[in-house]
Amino acid sequence: LARCLAMCAEGRARRRHSGRPSCAHLASLPLLMAILGSLLVSASSNADGHPRREIDDYHYIFSADCKPYMDWQSAALFQSWRAVGSPGRITRLLSCDEQTLSTYAYLDIMPTHVTPRFDHIDPNDGYAAYNLPGSMLHFMEHNESALASKWIVKLDADMIIRKPLTVTQGGLDASPGTVAAGFYGYLVGVDNEMAAMFVEDPEARKNLAKVGGWEIFFASDLAKAAPLWFEYTKKVRTDPRAHWPFRGTGDVFITKESPRPWISEMYGYVFGTAIAGLKHNVVHSTQLYAGMSPWDDESFDPFLVHYGINVEIFAANGIDATGGTSREAMDSATHKNNILLWSWDKHRELQGGGAFTKNKLKCDVPFDSMRFPEVPGELLGDDDGVNGVDGTRNGGSNSLKLTRSNGEARRVRVVHELMKALNEGVLAYRERACGEATESHALGGKASTVKKEPHASGTSGTSVTVKKPQPKLPRRLGSGEGDTQGVVSTPVDTSAESVEIPEDSDLPSEIVHAKTNDSSQLLLSAKTPPTSVTEQNELRNVWVLVSFVWGAVFVWVCVVFWGKYCRRRTRGGNVVRQRVEWV
Repeated sequence: LARCLAMCAEGRARRRHSGRPSCAHLASLPLLMAILGSLLVSASSNADGHPRREIDDYHYIFSADCKPYMDWQSAALFQSWRAVGSPGRITRLLSCDEQTLSTYAYLDIMPTHVTPRFDHIDPNDGYAAYNLPGSMLHFMEHNESALASKWIVKLDADMIIRKPLTVTQGGLDASPGTVAAGFYGYLVGVDNEMAAMFVEDPEARKNLAKVGGWEIFFASDLAKAAPLWFEYTKKVRTDPRAHWPFRGTGDVFITKESPRPWISEMYGYVFGTAIAGLKHNVVHSTQLYAGMSPWDDESFDPFLVHYGINVEIFAANGIDATGGTSREAMDSATHKNNILLWSWDKHRELQGGGAFTKNKLKCDVPFDSMRFPEVPGELLGDDDGVNGVDGTRNGGSNSLKLTRSNGEARRVRVVHELMKALNEGVLAYRERACGEATESHALGGKASTVKKEPHASGTSGTSVTVKKPQPKLPRRLGSGEGDTQGVVSTPVDTSAESVEIPEDSDLPSEIVHAKTNDSSQLLLSAKTPPTSVTEQNELRNVWVLVSFVWGAVFVWVCVVFWGKYCRRRTRGGNVVRQRVEWV
């Protein structure tokens, strides 16, 4: 294209010197149109020549640090991304100082972008959440792949992906200038005097929304918002007006001893994106907190499970209730002998001790001694969207619908899925890094024990042993390798084509050929993009064809109708040139 343009410019220069206004240079128009059209078509295709699908144009990112507590979360999130066949690529934003990084052993967990630590930018306030906006800003400014994808999906490390996130499904609509995000109702500062403290422009305040946790950005929107996200996080965290005894933040953990709101980063995001001019599509049911009951059909089958709170399963009056019972249900009931059947809190893993070993990726410690406790099969109900403990879906049309009777059973089922996903994520890494066989863990299974402990009573408990159910392998793994520039990448090949199970595999046939029934998987296995993207490609191809035809017709008109005029002017120019040369 550059060569063609250069030739045209050279031709114009010669004609200007000779005084000859030839129309012949217009013959290059069809060629130019064809070249531009081929560039457009190639831009809409992958490297292998296949049409680029809408679901391939996503980049998942999340923030972490170099502590063991974040390492197993990263491994679990990465494995869940692969297991559901998530589109595009994924990158961990790892905030780590140089000294710690020099001895850090887990850069191979997944594709990783290393950033400095930001949690100590204020010497008087060690605030770990500074790492989130700081790493986002560093990634957008220093990583060449940041703007390579159309969409950026930001998650928290303590999440598990159940279905791929895409702007074509589940009401997760996003567009340039509009971010899809989860609803966080406790951000009450959006609606009170706190908003005016930090966002002075009334027009910008109209963009405020109670959102956080996960977001889907148009890539350039995140590049625009990241500096303001970081700036306003620092403003909220350091402004005494937002500190204790001010109660307008909605942070219930703020005290005189800890006067700064922990959720300063969340307000930094809300205020920063509003100043950046971004609006939000607020989605209420994309994620379900582990331990909470679903409240509608969407949360009954969520895209994400967020395990940021303590999870408990109870039984009433010492009698096992299929599906267990939540603490809220027990508190509101008249029963006094409430039995705690099972519980787990991720913060126990941070503290360590006993089975809660901090470093779950360390190869010289057997994982059996520190695996995450799984929910026993006896606590799983039949009215929770699946049949039994093997995870298969019910055939009924309402199998994934919330009813009056199945909310509690579904709550327990989601917790069961979460704990299995955490174990599978750590085991997948240990298989790669330690050579630790996962078959004995994932297939043979270790017996899970539920210990009944009295809650608010002195009733003695009993133990029940249940064999751990056999999980099924994912139908396909995610495509995309992550970053190659400025990134430490895992040697694991995550492309769908690389996943092969040999015919002589020892795995049971029902596991080798296991499939899921998620509607999202149908989209992922499609060979063509969604309808809207297909229409865009068709319009682009029509435009290229019309442009080429238009260029050819234009040249033909010039030759036929202007040919005589052009030749007359050419002869006149030759006579003038000869006279000038004679003089």
